[in-house]
Amino acid sequence: MEEILKAIQGLHDRFDKVEKQISHLDKQVSHLEKQTTQGFREMNEKLDRNDWNSNEDVISLLKTINKNTETLSKDTSYLSKKVGNHDMILNRLNEN
Repeated sequence: MEEILKAIQGLHDRFDKVEKQISHLDKQVSHLEKQTTQGFREMNEKLDRNDWNSNEDVISLLKTINKNTETLSKDTSYLSKKVGNHDMILNRLNEN
């Protein structure tokens, strides 16, 4: 009986650890979302303020936007995979 209680406590501890990791990842995703929103807001403000004198200005801005979007996409994909992995672990723990 004592072994069963220890096993249950061990699962509970593991569950708590995974739950903390998911909470941390959730905070990271929220922070990333805020950064993305702020970045687009700033870009829109710059677009509204600037008079575009040449195609080079537009191309340069589009390259910057593309680079930022690619980076954010990679970060989001990475965090999504991590959250999915932790959800899978939680599901396994819940089934046992």
